[in-house]
Amino acid sequence: SASYDDAPSDPANYRVVAVTSLADSGPGSLRACADRPFKRVCVFETSGRIALRTPIVVEHPDLVVAGATAPSPGILVTNSGLKIRAGNVLVEHLAIRPGDEAEGAEPSERDGVVVEGGLASSVRLRNLSVSWAVDENVSTSGPVRDVSVERCIISEALYDSIHPDGPHSMGALVGEGARRVSFVGNLFAANYDRNVRWKFDTSGEMVGNLIYGWGGKTPWNTTNLSDLEGGGGAVTLDVVSNVYVPGPEGLRSAFAVFAEEPPSGTRVFLADNRAPRETNLPESLLASSPVVGVTAVPYGSEETPEKVFAEAGSRPWERNPVDKAVISGVRSETLRIRDGVGSFPEVAEHSRPLPLSGMELAPEEVPAALAAVPR
Repeated sequence: SASYDDAPSDPANYRVVAVTSLADSGPGSLRACADRPFKRVCVFETSGRIALRTPIVVEHPDLVVAGATAPSPGILVTNSGLKIRAGNVLVEHLAIRPGDEAEGAEPSERDGVVVEGGLASSVRLRNLSVSWAVDENVSTSGPVRDVSVERCIISEALYDSIHPDGPHSMGALVGEGARRVSFVGNLFAANYDRNVRWKFDTSGEMVGNLIYGWGGKTPWNTTNLSDLEGGGGAVTLDVVSNVYVPGPEGLRSAFAVFAEEPPSGTRVFLADNRAPRETNLPESLLASSPVVGVTAVPYGSEETPEKVFAEAGSRPWERNPVDKAVISGVRSETLRIRDGVGSFPEVAEHSRPLPLSGMELAPEEVPAALAAVPR
């Protein structure tokens, strides 16, 4: 079979690269697969914890990270996360928990997943469990395009932790210049702020998400639109079939969508959301039909919580203890904002060979090949 350095014979095809090592870097590591300068699919012949020293930076396009191929109980990435700076990237079925250990990325860089830069387009983050970040669990930066965050558990960003600026705990941030950023079917749980924060000059949608347990005693901590900053552009946003549930610590009368001084030209479509209060936006900024319209709404808000509980997270068919505790705490409305990790859960290391390792696949063959791997 081919080694991880062998490009496919046809550059239109993908090489299947086996992750066999839990090391930060080197042959067989996740970083080595992500670094390859050709189309590649990272499959996992091992389960266990990957403790990173620095973020894994994806600079080359056409990458699939197929976490569902790992044997039970899956892959846990800690001490840092991913930075995606390339196009046509799919990352799915990983638990990413940066945490607060002494080893790892600098605290100011200890995010879960960051999608950044003008080359980052057609990026899908699907069925991830992202928690215990020191800054944002998930964020975009710069003029990214067509980014989707689907069926993820985005939870427990650390509050009074090791961030150089002091207390933090941020769920998700969409940075200025982003276009068509979608959050669909996710669980946001016990993140103090940014659930989601949309900066000026952005467009996107929030569809069928469950947002629970924000912090603070002001309206800022749910979904907020940044104030006009230096003449920045408008926010264009659809917010449909989302459910907002206060936890023990946040403002119980919060708005689903809040803005104090939204940029000129902002247009927001709101429909079928359940929240203590829906919005403080003036009628002049509210649209009567979708203004982005990327995702067809798959279900109504009455179904949102159970759909999210059933389908979100890194391995819904085999819940890890952290995700079980988060879902249980949301159901009972007792989950609180977290300051520190304490200790990471143990993740058993099991190995198995995968027949598709080293194969060369046409793009249309990749989904079926991955679906055939037993779970």
